[in-house]
Amino acid sequence: MGDTESHQHLIVDLQKRISRVEGTQSEMVRLHYELTSDFAGIQRDVAHIRESQDRVSSGVNKILWAIALSVVGAFSTFVMSGGLVIVQ
Repeated sequence: MGDTESHQHLIVDLQKRISRVEGTQSEMVRLHYELTSDFAGIQRDVAHIRESQDRVSSGVNKILWAIALSVVGAFSTFVMSGGLVIVQ
């Protein structure tokens, strides 16, 4: 009978351990799902930021070109109107 009782205790102990492992495993699966969802959200946010940055960069580029062309145009007008006379 000692063997049977010891086997019963062993079985009960193993069942408790398996239950803890199953609980831990289900918690890890839940955590993995949360992390995967968070990561997908972060990827969407980064893609949106990248697109916004590209649009802003394109707009700034156009503004800088407009300023540069305005300066060149003003300088050309100044030179053609006789404002810059090197040789007289």
